[in-house]
Amino acid sequence: LKYPLRIPMLDVVSIGAGGGSIAWLDEASSLHVGPQSAGSVPGPACYGQGGTEPTVTDASIVLGYLNADYFAGGHVKLDASASHRVIETMGARLGMSKVRVAHGIHTILNNRMADEIRLLTIARGYDPREFALIVLGGAGPLHGSALARALRIPRVIVPFAPGVLSAFGLLVSDIEHDHTASFRQPAAGLALTELAEAFDRLDRAGRERMRQENIADARVGVRRYAEMRYVGQSYELEIPITAAFDGALIESLVAAFHEHHERVYRQRNPSAAVEFVNLRTVHFATVPKIRLEPPKPGPSWEKAQHGARSVYLSDHDRHMDIPVYRRDQLPIGVRQAGPFIVEQLDSTTVVLPGETAFVEPNGNIIVEMPTDA
Repeated sequence: LKYPLRIPMLDVVSIGAGGGSIAWLDEASSLHVGPQSAGSVPGPACYGQGGTEPTVTDASIVLGYLNADYFAGGHVKLDASASHRVIETMGARLGMSKVRVAHGIHTILNNRMADEIRLLTIARGYDPREFALIVLGGAGPLHGSALARALRIPRVIVPFAPGVLSAFGLLVSDIEHDHTASFRQPAAGLALTELAEAFDRLDRAGRERMRQENIADARVGVRRYAEMRYVGQSYELEIPITAAFDGALIESLVAAFHEHHERVYRQRNPSAAVEFVNLRTVHFATVPKIRLEPPKPGPSWEKAQHGARSVYLSDHDRHMDIPVYRRDQLPIGVRQAGPFIVEQLDSTTVVLPGETAFVEPNGNIIVEMPTDA
Protein backbone atom coordinates (compact mmCIF):
# COMPACT_ATOMS: atom_id res chain seq x y z
CA LEU A 1 0.00 0.00 0.00
CA LYS A 2 1.11 3.55 -0.70
CA TYR A 3 0.20 6.39 1.61
CA PRO A 4 0.85 10.05 0.78
CA LEU A 5 2.87 11.83 3.47
CA ARG A 6 2.53 15.56 4.00
CA ILE A 7 5.53 16.85 5.90
CA PRO A 8 7.33 20.21 5.89
CA MET A 9 10.15 20.36 3.37
CA LEU A 10 12.13 22.75 1.23
CA ASP A 11 11.12 22.94 -2.42
CA VAL A 12 14.53 22.31 -3.98
CA VAL A 13 14.76 21.45 -7.67
CA SER A 14 18.04 19.99 -8.90
CA ILE A 15 19.00 19.84 -12.57
CA GLY A 16 21.28 17.02 -13.69
CA ALA A 17 23.63 19.39 -15.48
CA GLY A 18 27.13 20.48 -14.62
CA GLY A 19 30.69 20.70 -15.81
CA GLY A 20 31.04 16.92 -15.71
CA SER A 21 27.86 16.22 -17.71
CA ILE A 22 28.74 14.02 -20.67
CA ALA A 23 27.79 14.96 -24.23
CA TRP A 24 26.68 11.97 -26.30
CA LEU A 25 24.96 11.03 -29.53
CA ASP A 26 21.94 8.76 -29.85
CA GLU A 27 21.31 6.31 -32.68
CA ALA A 28 19.96 9.14 -34.85
CA SER A 29 23.13 11.19 -34.21
CA SER A 30 21.22 13.73 -32.14
CA LEU A 31 23.30 15.53 -29.54
CA HIS A 32 22.42 15.16 -25.85
CA VAL A 33 24.03 16.44 -22.66
CA GLY A 34 23.74 14.42 -19.44
CA PRO A 35 22.35 13.19 -17.19
CA GLN A 36 25.37 10.89 -17.30
CA SER A 37 28.35 12.54 -15.63
CA ALA A 38 32.08 11.97 -15.65
CA GLY A 39 32.12 13.12 -12.03
CA SER A 40 35.41 14.20 -10.53
CA VAL A 41 37.07 10.85 -11.24
CA PRO A 42 37.90 10.34 -14.03
CA GLY A 43 36.27 13.69 -14.74
CA PRO A 44 36.33 15.63 -18.02
CA ALA A 45 38.97 14.69 -20.57
CA CYS A 46 40.92 17.84 -19.74
CA TYR A 47 41.47 16.61 -16.17
CA GLY A 48 43.97 14.10 -17.48
CA GLN A 49 42.66 11.31 -15.26
CA GLY A 50 41.52 8.94 -17.95
CA GLY A 51 38.28 10.60 -19.05
CA THR A 52 37.62 9.93 -22.73
CA GLU A 53 34.14 11.36 -23.26
CA PRO A 54 33.39 15.03 -24.04
CA THR A 55 31.86 17.03 -21.21
CA VAL A 56 30.57 20.54 -20.64
CA THR A 57 33.92 21.54 -19.14
CA ASP A 58 35.69 20.31 -22.27
CA ALA A 59 33.29 22.39 -24.36
CA SER A 60 34.09 25.43 -22.19
CA ILE A 61 37.79 24.92 -22.93
CA VAL A 62 37.15 24.77 -26.68
CA LEU A 63 35.01 27.91 -26.55
CA GLY A 64 37.74 29.74 -24.64
CA TYR A 65 35.67 30.37 -21.53
CA LEU A 66 38.08 28.54 -19.23
CA ASN A 67 41.79 29.14 -18.90
CA ALA A 68 43.55 25.77 -18.79
CA ASP A 69 46.49 27.36 -16.97
CA TYR A 70 44.40 29.19 -14.35
CA PHE A 71 41.81 26.59 -13.36
CA ALA A 72 41.27 26.72 -9.59
CA GLY A 73 43.52 29.75 -9.50
CA GLY A 74 46.29 27.91 -11.30
CA HIS A 75 46.47 25.10 -8.76
CA VAL A 76 45.03 22.63 -11.29
CA LYS A 77 46.50 22.45 -14.78
CA LEU A 78 44.07 21.30 -17.44
CA ASP A 79 44.98 19.46 -20.64
CA ALA A 80 43.35 21.71 -23.22
CA SER A 81 44.52 19.49 -26.09
CA ALA A 82 42.48 16.59 -24.66
CA SER A 83 39.33 18.74 -24.68
CA HIS A 84 39.90 19.77 -28.29
CA ARG A 85 40.55 16.14 -29.23
CA VAL A 86 37.34 14.64 -27.75
CA ILE A 87 35.13 17.47 -29.02
CA GLU A 88 36.72 17.23 -32.46
CA THR A 89 36.10 13.48 -32.54
CA MET A 90 32.40 14.07 -31.86
CA GLY A 91 32.38 16.79 -34.52
CA ALA A 92 33.75 14.35 -37.08
CA ARG A 93 30.78 12.04 -36.41
CA LEU A 94 28.38 14.95 -36.88
CA GLY A 95 30.17 16.58 -39.78
CA MET A 96 30.57 19.76 -37.72
CA SER A 97 33.49 21.79 -36.47
CA LYS A 98 34.58 21.36 -32.87
CA VAL A 99 33.48 24.92 -32.12
CA ARG A 100 29.97 24.21 -33.42
CA VAL A 101 29.78 21.08 -31.29
CA ALA A 102 31.04 22.88 -28.17
CA HIS A 103 28.55 25.70 -28.71
CA GLY A 104 25.79 23.12 -29.22
CA ILE A 105 26.69 21.45 -25.92
CA HIS A 106 26.44 24.78 -24.10
CA THR A 107 23.19 25.67 -25.85
CA ILE A 108 21.54 22.37 -24.88
CA LEU A 109 22.71 22.71 -21.28
CA ASN A 110 21.58 26.33 -20.99
CA ASN A 111 18.17 25.57 -22.50
CA ARG A 112 17.65 22.71 -20.04
CA MET A 113 18.43 24.96 -17.11
CA ALA A 114 16.23 27.73 -18.50
CA ASP A 115 13.31 25.31 -18.93
CA GLU A 116 13.59 24.24 -15.28
CA ILE A 117 13.61 27.87 -14.14
CA ARG A 118 10.51 28.52 -16.26
CA LEU A 119 8.73 25.70 -14.41
CA LEU A 120 9.59 27.38 -11.10
CA THR A 121 8.60 30.87 -12.22
CA ILE A 122 6.29 31.27 -15.21
CA ALA A 123 4.43 28.01 -14.51
CA ARG A 124 3.75 29.27 -10.97
CA GLY A 125 2.69 32.75 -12.00
CA TYR A 126 6.00 34.56 -11.45
CA ASP A 127 7.57 36.77 -14.11
CA PRO A 128 11.34 36.15 -14.35
CA ARG A 129 11.78 39.71 -15.58
CA GLU A 130 10.96 40.91 -12.07
CA PHE A 131 13.82 38.97 -10.46
CA ALA A 132 17.60 38.82 -10.41
CA LEU A 133 19.50 35.60 -11.05
CA ILE A 134 22.01 34.63 -8.34
CA VAL A 135 24.62 32.26 -9.73
CA LEU A 136 26.81 30.04 -7.60
CA GLY A 137 29.07 27.05 -7.91
CA GLY A 138 32.18 26.84 -10.00
CA ALA A 139 30.29 26.97 -13.31
CA GLY A 140 27.29 29.13 -12.38
CA PRO A 141 28.87 32.49 -13.30
CA LEU A 142 30.04 31.03 -16.60
CA HIS A 143 26.47 30.25 -17.70
CA GLY A 144 24.63 33.07 -15.87
CA SER A 145 24.47 35.59 -18.70
CA ALA A 146 23.20 33.04 -21.23
CA LEU A 147 20.47 31.96 -18.79
CA ALA A 148 19.46 35.52 -17.99
CA ARG A 149 19.14 36.35 -21.67
CA ALA A 150 17.05 33.26 -22.36
CA LEU A 151 14.66 34.17 -19.52
CA ARG A 152 14.87 37.96 -19.96
CA ILE A 153 16.09 38.36 -16.40
CA PRO A 154 17.49 41.89 -16.15
CA ARG A 155 20.53 41.25 -13.95
CA VAL A 156 22.83 38.55 -12.69
CA ILE A 157 24.41 38.62 -9.23
CA VAL A 158 27.76 36.86 -8.85
CA PRO A 159 28.62 36.48 -5.13
CA PHE A 160 32.13 37.23 -3.97
CA ALA A 161 32.98 33.52 -3.60
CA PRO A 162 30.42 31.65 -5.75
CA GLY A 163 32.33 28.38 -5.89
CA VAL A 164 32.19 27.89 -2.12
CA LEU A 165 28.93 29.71 -1.38
CA SER A 166 27.05 26.51 -0.48
CA ALA A 167 29.85 25.38 1.83
CA PHE A 168 29.97 28.83 3.40
CA GLY A 169 26.22 28.68 4.01
CA LEU A 170 26.63 25.36 5.79
CA LEU A 171 29.32 26.83 8.04
CA VAL A 172 27.24 29.82 9.14
CA SER A 173 23.83 28.12 9.38
CA ASP A 174 22.42 27.60 12.84
CA ILE A 175 21.90 24.06 14.10
CA GLU A 176 18.20 23.27 13.86
CA HIS A 177 15.91 20.32 14.49
CA ASP A 178 12.26 20.27 13.43
CA HIS A 179 9.58 18.17 15.12
CA THR A 180 5.97 17.96 14.01
CA ALA A 181 2.99 16.22 15.60
CA SER A 182 -0.53 15.73 14.35
CA PHE A 183 -3.01 17.72 16.42
CA ARG A 184 -6.42 17.50 14.75
CA GLN A 185 -8.53 19.56 17.12
CA PRO A 186 -11.24 22.21 16.61
CA ALA A 187 -10.19 25.60 17.93
CA ALA A 188 -13.58 26.18 19.54
CA GLY A 189 -13.65 24.64 22.99
CA LEU A 190 -10.00 23.55 22.91
CA ALA A 191 -8.42 23.52 26.35
CA LEU A 192 -5.13 25.40 26.64
CA THR A 193 -3.70 22.50 28.66
CA GLU A 194 -4.11 20.13 25.69
CA LEU A 195 -2.18 22.51 23.46
CA ALA A 196 0.53 23.05 26.09
CA GLU A 197 0.96 19.32 26.71
CA ALA A 198 1.35 18.62 22.99
CA PHE A 199 4.04 21.29 22.72
CA ASP A 200 5.75 19.94 25.84
CA ARG A 201 6.15 16.56 24.13
CA LEU A 202 7.64 18.23 21.06
CA ASP A 203 9.92 20.32 23.26
CA ARG A 204 11.28 17.27 25.05
CA ALA A 205 11.99 15.56 21.74
CA GLY A 206 13.69 18.65 20.34
CA ARG A 207 15.91 19.20 23.36
CA GLU A 208 16.93 15.55 23.37
CA ARG A 209 18.06 15.86 19.75
CA MET A 210 20.09 18.95 20.65
CA ARG A 211 21.74 17.09 23.55
CA GLN A 212 22.77 14.44 21.05
CA GLU A 213 24.54 17.29 19.23
CA ASN A 214 26.31 18.09 22.54
CA ILE A 215 24.44 21.38 22.86
CA ALA A 216 23.54 22.43 26.37
CA ASP A 217 19.93 23.32 27.14
CA ALA A 218 20.95 26.89 27.95
CA ARG A 219 22.02 27.43 24.32
CA VAL A 220 18.81 26.07 22.82
CA GLY A 221 16.08 28.35 21.54
CA VAL A 222 12.72 27.23 20.23
CA ARG A 223 10.20 28.52 17.70
CA ARG A 224 6.64 27.16 17.79
CA TYR A 225 4.08 26.99 15.01
CA ALA A 226 0.49 25.83 14.59
CA GLU A 227 -0.82 24.66 11.23
CA MET A 228 -4.46 25.69 10.96
CA ARG A 229 -7.28 25.77 8.43
CA TYR A 230 -10.99 26.31 8.04
CA VAL A 231 -12.88 23.07 8.63
CA GLY A 232 -13.30 21.36 5.26
CA GLN A 233 -10.21 22.86 3.64
CA SER A 234 -7.53 20.61 2.17
CA TYR A 235 -4.58 22.89 2.93
CA GLU A 236 -3.49 24.53 6.13
CA LEU A 237 -1.55 27.70 6.93
CA GLU A 238 1.34 27.88 9.35
CA ILE A 239 0.88 30.41 12.16
CA PRO A 240 3.87 31.30 14.37
CA ILE A 241 3.20 31.28 18.09
CA THR A 242 4.83 34.29 19.72
CA ALA A 243 2.40 35.00 22.55
CA ALA A 244 2.57 33.54 26.04
CA PHE A 245 0.67 30.35 26.89
CA ASP A 246 -2.20 31.98 28.68
CA GLY A 247 -5.97 32.04 28.38
CA ALA A 248 -5.94 34.35 25.36
CA LEU A 249 -3.55 32.28 23.26
CA ILE A 250 -6.03 30.16 21.28
CA GLU A 251 -8.22 33.16 20.51
CA SER A 252 -5.20 35.13 19.29
CA LEU A 253 -4.10 32.23 17.10
CA VAL A 254 -7.53 32.08 15.47
CA ALA A 255 -7.41 35.83 14.82
CA ALA A 256 -3.90 35.50 13.36
CA PHE A 257 -5.10 32.67 11.12
CA HIS A 258 -7.95 34.81 9.72
CA GLU A 259 -5.51 37.64 8.97
CA HIS A 260 -2.97 35.32 7.35
CA HIS A 261 -5.69 33.62 5.29
CA GLU A 262 -6.73 37.01 3.93
CA ARG A 263 -3.13 37.88 3.03
CA VAL A 264 -2.64 34.59 1.19
CA TYR A 265 -6.06 34.02 -0.38
CA ARG A 266 -7.48 37.58 -0.36
CA GLN A 267 -10.49 36.58 1.73
CA ARG A 268 -11.44 35.54 5.25
CA ASN A 269 -14.50 33.98 6.86
CA PRO A 270 -14.68 34.93 10.55
CA SER A 271 -17.88 32.91 11.02
CA ALA A 272 -16.36 29.65 9.75
CA ALA A 273 -15.03 27.04 12.16
CA VAL A 274 -11.24 26.86 12.46
CA GLU A 275 -9.27 23.76 13.36
CA PHE A 276 -5.70 22.86 14.27
CA VAL A 277 -4.06 20.23 12.07
CA ASN A 278 -0.40 19.99 13.14
CA LEU A 279 1.92 21.52 15.70
CA ARG A 280 5.60 22.14 14.94
CA THR A 281 8.68 23.20 16.87
CA VAL A 282 12.08 24.29 15.62
CA HIS A 283 14.83 23.95 18.21
CA PHE A 284 17.92 25.90 17.27
CA ALA A 285 21.34 26.91 18.51
CA THR A 286 23.34 29.72 16.94
CA VAL A 287 26.89 29.13 15.74
CA PRO A 288 29.72 31.67 15.53
CA LYS A 289 29.33 33.67 12.35
CA ILE A 290 32.13 33.78 9.81
CA ARG A 291 32.38 36.67 7.41
CA LEU A 292 33.87 36.66 3.96
CA GLU A 293 35.89 39.83 3.69
CA PRO A 294 36.07 41.08 0.10
CA PRO A 295 39.54 42.16 -0.97
CA LYS A 296 40.46 45.79 -1.11
CA PRO A 297 39.21 47.28 -4.37
CA GLY A 298 41.63 47.76 -7.21
CA PRO A 299 42.32 51.16 -8.74
CA SER A 300 40.72 50.51 -12.14
CA TRP A 301 39.57 47.91 -14.63
CA GLU A 302 42.70 48.58 -16.67
CA LYS A 303 44.94 47.68 -13.72
CA ALA A 304 42.88 44.52 -13.11
CA GLN A 305 43.38 43.23 -16.64
CA HIS A 306 45.65 40.22 -17.01
CA GLY A 307 45.81 39.82 -20.74
CA ALA A 308 43.21 38.74 -23.26
CA ARG A 309 41.86 35.44 -24.57
CA SER A 310 40.26 34.21 -27.76
CA VAL A 311 36.65 33.40 -26.84
CA TYR A 312 33.77 32.22 -29.03
CA LEU A 313 30.96 34.79 -28.99
CA SER A 314 27.67 33.58 -30.44
CA ASP A 315 26.61 37.20 -31.03
CA HIS A 316 29.40 37.45 -33.61
CA ASP A 317 29.58 33.73 -34.48
CA ARG A 318 33.35 33.66 -34.19
CA HIS A 319 36.24 33.72 -31.77
CA MET A 320 37.33 37.16 -30.64
CA ASP A 321 40.06 38.38 -28.32
CA ILE A 322 38.43 39.85 -25.18
CA PRO A 323 39.94 41.16 -21.92
CA VAL A 324 40.48 38.91 -18.92
CA TYR A 325 40.34 40.44 -15.43
CA ARG A 326 41.29 39.19 -11.99
CA ARG A 327 38.37 39.29 -9.56
CA ASP A 328 40.40 40.39 -6.53
CA GLN A 329 41.69 43.49 -8.33
CA LEU A 330 38.41 44.93 -9.66
CA PRO A 331 37.39 48.48 -8.69
CA ILE A 332 34.18 49.19 -6.77
CA GLY A 333 31.22 50.86 -8.46
CA VAL A 334 32.81 51.40 -11.88
CA ARG A 335 30.81 50.00 -14.79
CA GLN A 336 32.56 48.09 -17.54
CA ALA A 337 31.03 47.09 -20.85
CA GLY A 338 31.32 43.50 -22.08
CA PRO A 339 32.49 41.29 -23.51
CA PHE A 340 35.10 40.21 -20.99
CA ILE A 341 35.95 37.42 -18.55
CA VAL A 342 36.60 37.63 -14.81
CA GLU A 343 38.76 34.89 -13.33
CA GLN A 344 39.11 33.94 -9.69
CA LEU A 345 40.22 30.98 -7.62
CA ASP A 346 36.84 29.24 -7.47
CA SER A 347 34.98 30.35 -10.60
CA THR A 348 34.97 32.15 -13.96
CA THR A 349 32.46 34.85 -14.88
CA VAL A 350 31.58 35.46 -18.54
CA VAL A 351 30.12 38.86 -19.47
CA LEU A 352 28.74 38.91 -23.01
CA PRO A 353 28.53 41.72 -25.59
CA GLY A 354 25.95 44.38 -24.77
CA GLU A 355 26.12 43.68 -21.03
CA THR A 356 27.69 45.87 -18.37
CA ALA A 357 29.06 44.87 -14.99
CA PHE A 358 30.25 46.53 -11.81
CA VAL A 359 31.30 45.45 -8.32
CA GLU A 360 29.07 46.67 -5.49
CA PRO A 361 30.53 47.49 -2.03
CA ASN A 362 29.95 43.99 -0.62
CA GLY A 363 32.07 42.49 -3.37
CA ASN A 364 29.28 41.03 -5.53
CA ILE A 365 29.50 41.49 -9.29
CA ILE A 366 26.28 42.87 -10.77
CA VAL A 367 25.90 42.03 -14.45
CA GLU A 368 23.18 44.02 -16.21
CA MET A 369 21.57 42.63 -19.33
CA PRO A 370 20.94 44.78 -22.42
CA THR A 371 17.41 46.16 -22.46
CA ASP A 372 16.68 44.47 -25.79
CA ALA A 373 18.03 41.05 -24.74
